[in-house]
Amino acid sequence: MPTIPRLPQRIAGAAPRGAALAGNRVRPGADLTPAPSVEGAVSGAAATLGRAGLSVAAAMGQAGRSQQETGERLQRVALQLADRAAAEQEEADKTEALKLLTRTKGDVGRQFMEAQAAAPAGAPEFTSNFMERFDAYSDSVLAEAPEGQREALEQRLLAYRGDLELDALAFELRSREKKKVADVEVALGLAVNAVRTDPTAYEDTLAEYRGTLAATDLPAGTAEATDTAAVQQLTASYLDGLINADPFSAGRRVKTGEFDGRLSPGDRARLESRAETEADRIQRKLEAERRAAEARLTGKVDTAIRLMGRGETPPDLEALVGATEGTEYQAPLMAAVEDLSSLQSFSRLAPAERAARLRDERRALDSDQDASSEAELRRLDRFESMARIDQRLREAAEDDALSTAAQQGVVALAPVDFSDPDTIRTRVRQADVATQQTGRVALPFTKPELDSLAEQIEGMNADQRVALADSLRAGLGSQRLVPVLAALGQKGKALRIFAGAGALAEESPHDAKLIMQGADALAAEENFGPTQNRASLREATDEVAGKALAGLPAQSYELVMDAATAWYAGRKRADGDSSGEFDEGLWTRALETISGGFVEWGGERTVAPRRGMRQRDFDGLMDGLRDSDLGAELPRTTMTGEAVTAETIREYGALTAIGQGRYRVTVRGYQVLDRAGRPFVLDLREVPIRGEARQPERGVFPGPPEQ
Repeated sequence: MPTIPRLPQRIAGAAPRGAALAGNRVRPGADLTPAPSVEGAVSGAAATLGRAGLSVAAAMGQAGRSQQETGERLQRVALQLADRAAAEQEEADKTEALKLLTRTKGDVGRQFMEAQAAAPAGAPEFTSNFMERFDAYSDSVLAEAPEGQREALEQRLLAYRGDLELDALAFELRSREKKKVADVEVALGLAVNAVRTDPTAYEDTLAEYRGTLAATDLPAGTAEATDTAAVQQLTASYLDGLINADPFSAGRRVKTGEFDGRLSPGDRARLESRAETEADRIQRKLEAERRAAEARLTGKVDTAIRLMGRGETPPDLEALVGATEGTEYQAPLMAAVEDLSSLQSFSRLAPAERAARLRDERRALDSDQDASSEAELRRLDRFESMARIDQRLREAAEDDALSTAAQQGVVALAPVDFSDPDTIRTRVRQADVATQQTGRVALPFTKPELDSLAEQIEGMNADQRVALADSLRAGLGSQRLVPVLAALGQKGKALRIFAGAGALAEESPHDAKLIMQGADALAAEENFGPTQNRASLREATDEVAGKALAGLPAQSYELVMDAATAWYAGRKRADGDSSGEFDEGLWTRALETISGGFVEWGGERTVAPRRGMRQRDFDGLMDGLRDSDLGAELPRTTMTGEAVTAETIREYGALTAIGQGRYRVTVRGYQVLDRAGRPFVLDLREVPIRGEARQPERGVFPGPPEQ
């Protein structure tokens, strides 16, 4: 509590009580001098009386006789005036003392309220502390009060102190009781939370709370009422927790009256209602979960059956079989599993075997009299699945026969090292198996592997590309190398140049390296290449090749042009010529080097069937051409449908190169077709030169992949 301020001295210079006059009578020999506070009044009165006496004496002439009488009257008047003044002073002192006491009570009252507000919980030792401060303050007030006020002030302060001490004691007692109740409420709150969290702790928590309640020493009535309310609250919380865990059991216990002595009627009604609501919510939730689980299972089964219908194994099939055991889904799922085994066996068959199996299934379906039976419908579904699998496998084989064979489990592909001919040879053997399995020519590399190879080539310099071309040639062999180079050539200019160089690597390593170096030269200085625009360069090409290159597919034509440009740039760089001046003779050599040379037939130029073949050798080849060189069945023309013989081609045929040694044929302007109605391809790569003509070294030009 802040220090109570000292009161200022209100009265100063007041005469001490009884300082001049001690009574109402004059003792013999007493000093009749008036007290300082009435001196002026007595002096004035004496003077007035003196003058009156003199006047009387003069008037009556009896001065001597009345002098004594006059003096006695004056003394009596003076004493009366002095008593009156003392009484007035005493009354004034009492008034001032009351004022001072009032101010003191106001200050102390304010401080008392502030001390109550600042008191800690329970207000320990509040009364003793505050009364000690009050006594110190009272002493200071009395010490500063005028003497005439002290006695009355002290008596009133003592009375005030008694009242104040009673108020302090009452406050201290109320605070103690309030703290006890608060402690009990805190203990109850903790107990309620404990029971709500762990309903099994109900009895122990209740006993612990009652121990806390007993320790507070509350009055009996208060303690009993608090205990009753606490038991009801704890029991309600306990049952709330039970309802959260198991509303069905908790609801039954409440309804049977098990807790009637511990629950208020309102809590019982609330808990019964809540248990019913919670039980209903859980039932709805369980039903919703059951329906959702059933829907999920239905979806999984449908998806699995659909996958198995395509011959694919679902990733979670084993778990799904276990989940459907004993349900309505078990039968259709197991039927699909059985069909899956059959479809997987079917998918591993070669195309011809699949076709035969499909024919058998079709005949079985056609012969079944009861097309509406469940078994027949299942057989029809299986047949349609087999047909879809066959179609999918055929399309996949067209795109990537090797990957398709690997998916069928026919071959197991290990990572390939393009710089290791041995691993490439292993791939060649696997490609042969894949070709037989799929009925399509399988490259030794899958499409992703070709993409990886192309990326490596684009990041190499000339020497590294030459080394890679040698490794591919050693591992693949000449025949296998051509379709790989053709596939690479479809992936961009740099790959077309590599393909052109790779085709020359075996027969002319020098030219192959020159092409690789020319590609690097062009990247550094474009003036090493022919500087004409594309149209002018094509005109210069037509002057050299005529229509020999016109029949090539666009990719093959671009390959010839890009590889020839690189060869040209390689020679220019070797000669140190970056002037950009076009050299027609050098361009002619570049075209002949890349294409393998040109020959004439029927008045038109075409690509020689073998690299470096001279005109007289080509004439000898065509003069010795036989019908057997055209295939097992003779082709036919689109005009009459008559068979086309070797003699017909010699007399009337025109050849358009589509690759090294492979030609489309027209007779009298009409295209020649094979027995399937497709454009006939005359393959002169293996046809010997019959007669005395020399057969030059055989080379290969990378045309489009064979079908």
